Amino acid sequence: VEAASRIGDVDRDLVTQQKLAAHAETVDALRQVLDEVDEDKTGTVSRQEMENTFEHPKTMAHFEILGLEAHEVMTLFTLLDKDGQNQVDIEELLSNMMSMKGAATGIDMATMMYESNRFYSVLSSDLRNLEDQLDYLISYINATTGMSMAPSMSMSAGTASAPLTAMTESDDTTEAI
Repeated sequence: VEAASRIGDVDRDLVTQQKLAAHAETVDALRQVLDEVDEDKTGTVSRQEMENTFEHPKTMAHFEILGLEAHEVMTLFTLLDKDGQNQVDIEELLSNMMSMKGAATGIDMATMMYESNRFYSVLSSDLRNLEDQLDYLISYINATTGMSMAPSMSMSAGTASAPLTAMTESDDTTEAI
């Protein structure tokens, strides 16, 4: 019985080592592909460089091994290009591609929902604070200038860029400011 248990431990260790080796090989192969994609050798991949890779069967084969299609790779690129400069760091792209390997798990989906809700809460709070500051500013301007200013629409009603209107006391005319 003890010998069978040791054989089971050895088998488990062997499977773990094989999986780690396969993962390392996939990472190395994908890193090589992305290094080839980086034509100007800046350590980043441009949108154009990424789009050009879809013409190469070898590159597409590596993406397919990860279970990624061209449109998914481009969506990932867009998500990672936070500053809109059409450049993504190779290591960041590699890391995210590897995390996308296979189907999303329940914890992946729960994490995304949590992050989305957290972001929405922070954004909503910031918007309320901004509205409060705008109301205070309008009150201050009204009190110090004798003008009657009011937002033409509430920002929380969906128009954050609504113009302010001012009404002068002397001639009862309204003008956009």
